[in-house]
Amino acid sequence: MLAVEADALAYKGETVSDAAYWAHAVRESGRTLTEMQDEFARLKTGRGRIDLREYVQYRLFDTARTRREDLDRFISGARHWDLAHHCNARTWDAVTEDKWLYAKTLRDHVVRIPETLAVIDRGIRAYPGTQKISSSAQLKDFATQAGAAPFFCKPVWGIAGFGAFRCDGADADGLHISGRGTVPYDTVLDTTIGPSPYIVQPVYANHAFLEQFTRSLATVRVVLLVYDDVIKIPFAVLKLPSAQNIVDNFWKPGNLICDISLTNGQIRTIRGHSKFGVIDYAAHPTVSQPLLGEALPFWPEVIAAAQNTALVFPHSRYQSMDIAITPEGPLVVEVNPGGAFELPQFASGRGFLTDDVLHFLDACQYKL
Repeated sequence: MLAVEADALAYKGETVSDAAYWAHAVRESGRTLTEMQDEFARLKTGRGRIDLREYVQYRLFDTARTRREDLDRFISGARHWDLAHHCNARTWDAVTEDKWLYAKTLRDHVVRIPETLAVIDRGIRAYPGTQKISSSAQLKDFATQAGAAPFFCKPVWGIAGFGAFRCDGADADGLHISGRGTVPYDTVLDTTIGPSPYIVQPVYANHAFLEQFTRSLATVRVVLLVYDDVIKIPFAVLKLPSAQNIVDNFWKPGNLICDISLTNGQIRTIRGHSKFGVIDYAAHPTVSQPLLGEALPFWPEVIAAAQNTALVFPHSRYQSMDIAITPEGPLVVEVNPGGAFELPQFASGRGFLTDDVLHFLDACQYKL
């Protein structure tokens, strides 16, 4: 099974029955099943179109956590692409979704982006100015040259961290892939990468503050709303990978997210997840260093990097980006034409449909 396919399968997670969701909600809330089912029925047909999994995982049944008048601020992930495609010019999608083209576009901009070391692609596409690796011999030559490793590989067209892997070294036998040991070069091409092109980038280090909590690169997910004359940021979320994960995507077991104050970069929540939803932590679950209430370094620079990057893609009016905070400052890792509603809703405990977001959707003439 290809790496992308294996991750996509893992992403689906454990199947939970409706009965199990309702039993959990009754047990956790002390409310009657009928009362909650009536409430859910209104949300399911309301503007957010929340499904049962979301109702339970966001703990919308919990009257102590979410005010009843704020329930319709939450929006289902199923509405994401319809909303994003309506607000954004689809002709611009490839400029951000194609990670090689994204790097080319921002190469001369004022923001820092990851360096492109090579592209692994056995197809006919050309990558001007970039080394193209098309065979196991070329992959071996690249990986064993002095200073090549460690490096990070991910699909040129990819989402949610599916298929990404880190090479920690290489020798005559193959790549030393994190978590898998030595994998022969032919196997890497045939059963890890497959037909999809992969971009190869350096492995970047976190700022010392974040390095206390994870050795894998953490990023800040910044949500942006682009108007004709102004850019607004309604949410920012820190994504912290656990010790066993090389990517920070929240679906990976053990990874954490934190709601971030837009004013000063202060960490306001620490949250993990289970099959029944969000788990709140008063401190990092495995590291004793202070995290909750701390301010992220380079915060004004992170916001400036997000706004400067958004100016290059103004036709993607609803966009998000992942920004790492390295010892040298912000590194804009990716830009997305859209962005999952789940991250800010899980991290903050607030619905995505804030007043600012609703005003933006009105400006885009999007009807909920």
